[in-house]
Order: sequence, then C-alpha cells, then structure tokens
Amino acid sequence: MSENFYTRKQLYAIVWQEPISHVAKRFGLSDVGLRKICIKHNIPTPPLGYWAKVAHGKPVKKTLLPDTDPDIADKIYIASRHSQLGALGAIGEEDSSVSIQVPSIRPNVLHERAITIEKALKAEKVGHDGFVNCDGSNIFSVRISPSSILRVVLLLDAFLKFLTESGHTIIEQKGGFSILFDGEPFKLSIHETLDKKPHIPTKQELKAEADYAADSRRLPSLYPPGRFKHKKWDHFPSGRLSMDIRDPTIYSWQNENLIGRWNDRGTTKVEDCLGMAVGALRNAAILAKNRRAEKEEKARIEAEKQERQKREEARRLRAKKREDYLLKMAERLSRHKLFSELLDHMKPKVSENTTDKDHKLLKNLQEIITTLECSLSAEKWREDSDRLVLYLDED
Repeated sequence: MSENFYTRKQLYAIVWQEPISHVAKRFGLSDVGLRKICIKHNIPTPPLGYWAKVAHGKPVKKTLLPDTDPDIADKIYIASRHSQLGALGAIGEEDSSVSIQVPSIRPNVLHERAITIEKALKAEKVGHDGFVNCDGSNIFSVRISPSSILRVVLLLDAFLKFLTESGHTIIEQKGGFSILFDGEPFKLSIHETLDKKPHIPTKQELKAEADYAADSRRLPSLYPPGRFKHKKWDHFPSGRLSMDIRDPTIYSWQNENLIGRWNDRGTTKVEDCLGMAVGALRNAAILAKNRRAEKEEKARIEAEKQERQKREEARRLRAKKREDYLLKMAERLSRHKLFSELLDHMKPKVSENTTDKDHKLLKNLQEIITTLECSLSAEKWREDSDRLVLYLDED
C-alpha cells in the first residue's frame, strides 16, 4: 500500500492507537477533516473521553469495525498537501541543494532545444515594447529583450542538460515543449520584467497639447480644459528574468497550476534557483501521480458502482421475466383445467347424439388438452428456463 492509500482496517487501527488529533496532525489534516473521512468510510472513532479513561486506567469499550458496504471503497486515499510534502521533504531538500552551473560563455555544444529557442528568438522582430516573443508549437514560451537572448540560451542549456542527464526528457506537445519529469509533463516559460522611467514629452506631443489648449479656449464645451494628458511613464525591458514552471494537467484560473516561480531579486539570479526548480519538479511529479491515482481510484469505484447497478437491473429484469413466465404457466394450467372439465362434460352428451362434427370438436378439444399437458411438463419447464435464461448463478 502506497504512502497515501490505506485500507479501512489500516485506518481503523491507526485512529484507535492514539488520539485522533495526533493522527490528523501526522496526515497534515484537521481532526474534523480526518473524522469526516472516517465517517464517509464507515470507520468508528473513539468517543469523547475515551483517551482520558485510558490514561486513568479505566475500562473502555472499543467499537468493532463494521463489514464493508458495497458502495464504500475499501481503499482510502488521504489527500493532504502538507503530509505529501512532508513525506517528500528529504527529496525536495536534496534536489534544492543541487548546484547547476550556468556558464558565462557559450559552450561548444548546446542542448538541441536551446538551439531551437535561440534560432526562434533571433528570427523574431522586436516589438514596440522592446521584447522578442517566441511561443509556438515546438518551443518554450519566452519573452525577453534581444540583450537577454544569450543569457536565456545559456540558462536553458544548463537546465535542460541537467534534466536529460538525470533521465528526464523534453518532448513536443500541443502548445510547445514540455519537460517530462518522472513521466509527468510540465511547462516552462521565461519572461523579462518591465521597468519604467518618467516620460519626457516629444515635440509632437507638446505641440498636440498646445493645440488642444488653444481649442479649449475657443470652444471649451467641445474641448474641456485639462482633458489632454500624455503618458506619465515609459516602460522598457528591465533585464530581470522570471522563470515559471506549471502543471498543464491542472485547470488554471488564478495560477492554481503554478508549481514554482523564480525571479531575479537583489543578488540572487534565476540561474541560482535551478536546483530549487528541480526540487519543485520532483515534488510536483509525485503530487501529480497521487492525483492521478486518486482519480483512477474514484473512477474504479464509480465503474464498480455502475457495474453493480447494471447487475441489479439485470437481476430485476430476470425476476420480472420469471414472474411473467410463471403467470403464463398459471394461465395455461387454468385453461387446461377448463378444457378438461369441458371434455368431461361433453363426452357423455356427444355419445348420446353423435354427429361427425361433434367428434371433430371433441378430438380438437383433446388435442388442445394434450398440448397444454406437454407445455406443463417438467421437461418443458426446464427447457423454457434455459431458453429464456430465467436464472444465472448469481440469482
């Protein structure tokens, strides 16, 4: 059983070993949250005052674990980010201490994906904001100034080489490259932040402002005074980088899929945070596996529930079919009884005044009775049961 999965018996044994508040803390849950999990899976928990009685040596009664209900899963997933990350703490600390050296000069051989990024960035035109932007089907998302291209290429080269040498891969997916870390995909993006400085109006802007002021004096109703304003700030690339890693399998509304963001701050550069990025990838990959395992477990439970409902419906239909068949047999028996009584009644009367038509009717009546007798035999009963599939082994 993996670290976050427990059977009902295992969780029952755990919550009766020590106070539920202590157990909940180990799982990274509140005691109310853990108690709700126990209630959901029909696991009894110690009542109020139980542990006080144990501490004073008083006799206590332990509630037995009820049998499993078919609609209750025996495999319990306890999802707690705190407990998961706590269990992964050693891994995260080890990976975050990894030192990935980013060279200051261009190496002789670049990672193939770094080469692709470099070519894409150099092929792009500089926008009005001073950035080149590459965001296509076969590249990472990068938005930087031309002066930062070499730095980003060297950063990506060192990071991607470390990942591939560690057994991870870079794959092409819809929307660009993805890092496949321990089999889980992640999206990487790098952008450069903006800086600003006070805007110095140009000659054209000053002239436009003077023209508006003149129009305002002549026609104040059409040109309200003080309405003309030029921009206060000029924005330009700051040279500071920011690197994001996201989990594309998580729906994002407000950065819920962001697993890590590293920025240039003071003396710390993004290049200094690559080891921490590896640690974040490691933890996020394990969390992704846990989420998928939980989803698969829920799907399995739902599939079993659907299958049970399908079997119950099939049993109900077979029961209805049996009822209809038995009603039909009862009707045959009733008809057999009526026809037999009619035969007994008519035989003496026909013998007294015999005609050819009378004998034919009696013969026809006898044939009907014989046919009904055959349909009411044990052999026919068994044959109909097999042919109509009135019973299965589970009935």
